[in-house]
Amino acid sequence: MIFINKQKIFIESIKQIKLKDKIAFDCEFIRETSFVPILCLIQIATDDEIYIIDPLNIDITPLLEILQDVNILKIMHSCDQDIDVFYKNFDVIPHPIFDTQIAASFVGYGDAISYAKLVRKITKKLINKENKLTNWKSRPLKTDQINYAVNDVKYLFALEEKLQAELQETKRTEWFLEESEIIYKKDNYYQEPDLAWQRISHNSESPYFLNYLRGFAKFRENLAVKENRPRRFIIKDELIIALAKLKPKKAEDILNDRILKRSIDKKLIANLIEVAQKVALEKEELISNKNIRIANSKEEIIDILKIYLKYIAKNHNIAVKNIANSADLKDFISGKQARFMSGWRYNIFGKFASNILNDEVIIKIKNGKVIFPEN
Repeated sequence: MIFINKQKIFIESIKQIKLKDKIAFDCEFIRETSFVPILCLIQIATDDEIYIIDPLNIDITPLLEILQDVNILKIMHSCDQDIDVFYKNFDVIPHPIFDTQIAASFVGYGDAISYAKLVRKITKKLINKENKLTNWKSRPLKTDQINYAVNDVKYLFALEEKLQAELQETKRTEWFLEESEIIYKKDNYYQEPDLAWQRISHNSESPYFLNYLRGFAKFRENLAVKENRPRRFIIKDELIIALAKLKPKKAEDILNDRILKRSIDKKLIANLIEVAQKVALEKEELISNKNIRIANSKEEIIDILKIYLKYIAKNHNIAVKNIANSADLKDFISGKQARFMSGWRYNIFGKFASNILNDEVIIKIKNGKVIFPEN
């Protein structure tokens, strides 16, 4: 293992890493106190060395070229947050990536299996994850922190080799590659402020509620970026929802609400009222697909589809979410193009879903078990 906190050593190490066609990659970061995550440590493993890189003390710009080199495969586990760190800090999305968590979900290891569990299942090794929430920004790093960081890339080569073989054996390599394309979409790591409201869960059906939700969420998003502060440090989601339900016309409307008065920075109230006043002028009501009601009869069909979805996932030894999720089923029932109506998903699930709508399926119960027709 080589610990790198000097630029000269880093440059020499980069020269060696560039010679490889495959690396294992991970990073440690802190995102609790800022909008842009603070990159604190980078781990890279090759077939003959492990590099622990300290980005707080060196310029890692030369590494960005490797991360974007299409001739070097990056093996990662559950890479979304790591990519988010590099996209927000450097406008870089590593490519290509072999995500061991995604691969595992296609060959029977379940949905979103942890790195430690996957290592145990495949290599029989036990790794200590006690330092997961440690302060990675502190220096000097402790021995147990470095050991933790080393373990996060130490076994990725073994996982990739095993999972590649299982994907080929089950003829699901193409399925995996298709699913992996989602990794590279910038929308996963950056959202237009106008769309920030879509990340907020709610159950309100009040008229024009979404217009106000969009307005307040956009204000918060812009302020979070400007001040580099987490969204919740500015206004928590539940308060954004409360403001959208209240639809305040003047400062007193907010100040007369005991929860909002206590929880919202008074310096923001004038800005929030300005936002609300602009929203009040909007004539077109914003409608969300998530809020479109489905008739009870169709909800029952969705329930049946969910049962069959679990059945198919179990029979094919694949994670349910890789085939379809609730939003996909809702789209399908609403007459929209669902993702399971094309490709391999159609072959194992979509055809049956269509048959249900066309009254071409008879489902039986035998010995306490649901019996589906042959797919």
